[in-house]
Amino acid sequence: MIRDSLQDDLFAVISNDAIHAATRRASKRPLNNRNIKLVRCFKGGYNAQQETPIMIALEEFTTKGLITVETLHCERVKKDQMTEKQVVDWLLGSDIHLIITHVHQNVVELLKWNINTLMYELQKLYDHDGYPYGQYLRDPIFLQDKYEYIRLVKNICNPTLKITIRKDSNYTPDDLSSISTFLRLHQDKTRSWCMKLAFVTNSFHMAQVDTYEELLDKLYFYSGNFFGIYPYVMLQPYLYNRKEYKVTLYNGKALYICKSARRKNERAFSNSADVMQFAEDAVVMLKCETTVMDLEGVIRVDVMQGNDGSLIVNEFESLEACIWSSEGCVRNEAITMRYQATFWKNQLLKFIPMDG
Repeated sequence: MIRDSLQDDLFAVISNDAIHAATRRASKRPLNNRNIKLVRCFKGGYNAQQETPIMIALEEFTTKGLITVETLHCERVKKDQMTEKQVVDWLLGSDIHLIITHVHQNVVELLKWNINTLMYELQKLYDHDGYPYGQYLRDPIFLQDKYEYIRLVKNICNPTLKITIRKDSNYTPDDLSSISTFLRLHQDKTRSWCMKLAFVTNSFHMAQVDTYEELLDKLYFYSGNFFGIYPYVMLQPYLYNRKEYKVTLYNGKALYICKSARRKNERAFSNSADVMQFAEDAVVMLKCETTVMDLEGVIRVDVMQGNDGSLIVNEFESLEACIWSSEGCVRNEAITMRYQATFWKNQLLKFIPMDG
């Protein structure tokens, strides 16, 4: 939790000195000699909370004549019925690309995009200046490829089985055998099961099933409606305590617990200090398991209670994750937003030449 004395500590981690130095150099150069870069930014919904920091960062460079900015909203993508390739080609047409949302969010089902095709297209940005680039384009948090990060820290997550969504509900004997084995192994933890898609938010298309037959019916539903869009569905023991603590972290340090809507059948568990420490430990564990995830800047760790009473990670989130704070932590939220603006400035500094 942020204390009064911690603000200086936070801003010591990422300094504004480099940014101020960059803009001083830029202001000394003759206007007609400046190399103005075209930045193309793919954004999600209008006025999203985490859009503010990137706009602050961009403004500092535009006012110095270092960049011009073009934006693309998911609403325009839907209106123009753009394909996965067209969106990536639009980004490739810039000097610097910025992606500040999950590219498929609010788009994939309406336009019948294929998640695997999108992930392939995004790799074309590997050597293109911008964010994310390189190995971070395979970051499962950025992609919302939830099973891929769950499997890396499975000891602190709800047991999860990945089931490939088959065409025409043609599930193989191996599929059905894996499901039966998973149910048998974890039947002591639950009387019901949760089926949910990766690559979605707000529990879209999540279902609670009580029997093997209900599970198969739901699989047929996923095949009929989402084959060719989403590659898989996840099966987990249903968690009876629906309480979820959403912890905002910056550079791996827990700052506060976000405000969230109440759910039916939720009850408080643990205490704030333990939940925040658990979130920090979860990020450390993830860092130890992979180098393709960018765990700097704002990360949100959603913590729930396992049916055995343990703390577990439900999801990791970034980009446009909602990080609204409770009334008593508004100052913390404001600091986090300023801090994230500095993060975006430093991303731009990697690609804007600072000669002289």
